[in-house]
Amino acid sequence: MSIVFGWNNFKIKSFDPFELGLTNDFKNDFKIEIRQSYFHLFWIPCFGIGKKWNIRKDGQLYELPAAYAVAIQQQNIKVRSPWYTILLPILLILGGLGFLGYQKYQMYKYLQYELKSFEKNVVKLTNRINEMTTKDIIKISSKNINIVYLKAEKINPNSIIFSKFITDKEGYDETHSYIENYYLKHPAFLETIEIQKSDLLAAIPKDYEANQMLSNKQINLLKDGNTYIIEEIERYFQPLIEDGGTGSFSN
Repeated sequence: MSIVFGWNNFKIKSFDPFELGLTNDFKNDFKIEIRQSYFHLFWIPCFGIGKKWNIRKDGQLYELPAAYAVAIQQQNIKVRSPWYTILLPILLILGGLGFLGYQKYQMYKYLQYELKSFEKNVVKLTNRINEMTTKDIIKISSKNINIVYLKAEKINPNSIIFSKFITDKEGYDETHSYIENYYLKHPAFLETIEIQKSDLLAAIPKDYEANQMLSNKQINLLKDGNTYIIEEIERYFQPLIEDGGTGSFSN
């Protein structure tokens, strides 16, 4: 693709010769024009490159005679360049501002989506604790140790007795089925602990900004000197159905 660029000019203002004192005749068959020269790219003005005086007669432009040029110069006539002389830089600036505005709007939408998802998760975790069953496993994390899982064993009015375990894998290797099978294979070796429901509810991250900064309020759930937050509560030991086609971020 070739790049179209070059120079051009256009009329800024037209004067009558009598108005400029160039003649004593009220009636003249020509006009005096001041024209703006500019550099263009793809025919869009980029910047001005000076002004020039010309005579227009019978639809044609002619050079200004030297005597006329001196007379006009002595009058020190000021004519501003139109704003559209620098149209391309203006368009670039407006385009840049528009792009930044679009980016900020997209970021705002994303943050609103994240905030709404976070708030939904708080409600979900709260409901799961209040409606805990022996099929539920809580995933808790700490700044000092690996992920710990708590399998609900007995539900009391104000507390829950859990089996505590840590798998021998980390991260994405800890699939839903792997966690479930790990628990089923090690029931006799798991330590049990009783935790108050009020402590579990307090361990749910409720501040979105603190959660983003990893500075959530943590609770000493296990009475082991470490503090924890609840990351998720999932129901196990039942059919698992996933839909990978309707979600954009998760199944």
